[in-house]
Amino acid sequence: MNDFTILHLSDLHINGTGNSLSRIMINLLEDIENEMEPVNNVILVVTGDLVHQAKYKEYKDNILSFFSQLSNVLMGKIRDAYFVPGNHDREHKPLDTQIIDEYNYKNSDQFYSSYWQYMKIGYIEYITLINEIYKILGIEREEKNTYSVRVSEIRDKRICFISFDTAWSSMGGVNDERKLKLGKFQSDEIYRQYQKELENGPFDLTIALGHHPLEWLEGTEETAIQAELLSKNRLGANVYISGHIHNRDVINWQNNRHSMTTLVSGIGWPDGSENHTYTHVYSSYTFNLDLNSIDVYVRSSNEDNHFRPDFRIYTTNMEEKNRKIVMPINIVKTQAYFELGNIVGRSPKACYITDETIDSLGDLMHLIWRYRKHMYLNLSHMKYDYVMLEMDNIGDGIEQQESLQKLMDFFFNGTIEVEERPNYISSGGNTSLLELFESYLQAMCSVLAKLLANKSVVNHVRVHFRSWNMREEEIYHQLVMAESDFSTAGQKMKEQKWGELLKEAFEAKHPLIASVNESYCEESFELNKNKEKLEKQWVDFLTAIPFFEGNVYIDQDKMTGKVKKSRPYLTFGVTIYDERDRKLLYELDYMRIDEIIKDVIEDFRFYFPFEMKEFVEYKERGIK
Repeated sequence: MNDFTILHLSDLHINGTGNSLSRIMINLLEDIENEMEPVNNVILVVTGDLVHQAKYKEYKDNILSFFSQLSNVLMGKIRDAYFVPGNHDREHKPLDTQIIDEYNYKNSDQFYSSYWQYMKIGYIEYITLINEIYKILGIEREEKNTYSVRVSEIRDKRICFISFDTAWSSMGGVNDERKLKLGKFQSDEIYRQYQKELENGPFDLTIALGHHPLEWLEGTEETAIQAELLSKNRLGANVYISGHIHNRDVINWQNNRHSMTTLVSGIGWPDGSENHTYTHVYSSYTFNLDLNSIDVYVRSSNEDNHFRPDFRIYTTNMEEKNRKIVMPINIVKTQAYFELGNIVGRSPKACYITDETIDSLGDLMHLIWRYRKHMYLNLSHMKYDYVMLEMDNIGDGIEQQESLQKLMDFFFNGTIEVEERPNYISSGGNTSLLELFESYLQAMCSVLAKLLANKSVVNHVRVHFRSWNMREEEIYHQLVMAESDFSTAGQKMKEQKWGELLKEAFEAKHPLIASVNESYCEESFELNKNKEKLEKQWVDFLTAIPFFEGNVYIDQDKMTGKVKKSRPYLTFGVTIYDERDRKLLYELDYMRIDEIIKDVIEDFRFYFPFEMKEFVEYKERGIK
């Protein structure tokens, strides 16, 4: 899955001396460590006011100490980092006011050539500090200016980050509101760099960064940059992230062709301040490009300076329950969403429904109907073959003939109640029934793989069942498997240990997709990555437990009744081999493929009942 998470810090206002961090900063780092635990790909975004009142000589060591500890806390999870300056990050010079007054929108180029080098002097300490932080974080980058366009690559996705300097014209304080200048010289250079980066390939997502909310710009400047950001022919930003106002907010801007989500967050005020009433706030945003969704998590400090979910920003019961706001990346194209299966204790991921999704789900519903029809016919053939086998084996006596008629009535006429089914059907240890069940499972895989291939982009899907080997306790072996093409013909599925998604899907009682829950199946991904050249690598897979009657082994303490161990006898899975087929897994999750598989198996066991323990023991004998 194309997940990545932006850790958004803003307005840290670090004012401590030496290397000893304040209690609020220590608590912040501890909370970040807990919140980022399930996350693998983190992009750090800091939207200004690193230091309080640009006092670099006093506070620089403390700032570097904070980021050194942050790097340790995230343990190599940081894939990239971006910083934009705030009004506290620039050292104000005596002539600043006069120079800023020289700027107007029409003389932007002249202003840049005449004065910008002077304005940059106030940023020398800031730029030096940022480059030192990059080294601490292990990022090979050197900043030379306060605004830029750069691209981060996460797996196969290109994410463009546009960094604006909204603070260069700031004189500080509330008097800046609606008076700030971005500068046409800056937006023109941003667009030039943006076009140059496009030469290396299109962007999958564009994120703009600035210290101030855009409404703090003066009217002409705000209108101009809004048009740039919202135009797909210009910058076409999907998200704007800012700070400054020491609060948290989520706002959508859109026209009829494009939308942009603005995300605002900020820690707040310097340590020791007694005049500020706001809590400390930071945020994280998990983006998934396949699902067109952003998960917004907001954390704020309580009276004891410990961080908790900020329930003030959550407006619905579901948001409060999941402790996040779920938003589409492109709101123009989306409406409702469905939730994908998730690990117990983790909030679900959202997949927004587009017009394409609706059409695809309609096709899948028709496919499932065809699947049920195929399996009904397959079962009818098996019943007929079974009757033919019995006819060959029984004698000509009246009792035998009556028993055969009773069997046919039960199979085909529906005139016999389940309780009155022929004894030899329900008798244990009938190997022919177990063989028949295995053949039925193989047919289930073959038919489904063929049908799903018609929806697959590359016409290659694998469907399989695994069975628990009770002798080896924690091992699940390949039982039956079918593929829609022969690119992996002759390959045998590796044994699967109890754990990872098998265990999690069993506990969740819901299908789970590997990429959606990647941190819980790291071993499987690592083994797949290191396959031999002759072995075909998969891209993603879905694991499900069909909870039909008798599929769960339960070992209970005879004295207390407490369950000591429980395991499914059979597990089910679907594997894809191309990134473009991920949505097929999402749709199978939504359609509850586990329930469909359960119903098809129960159709068989209605006519051919047996104990699942008998079946796995039968398979164990064949594995020896």
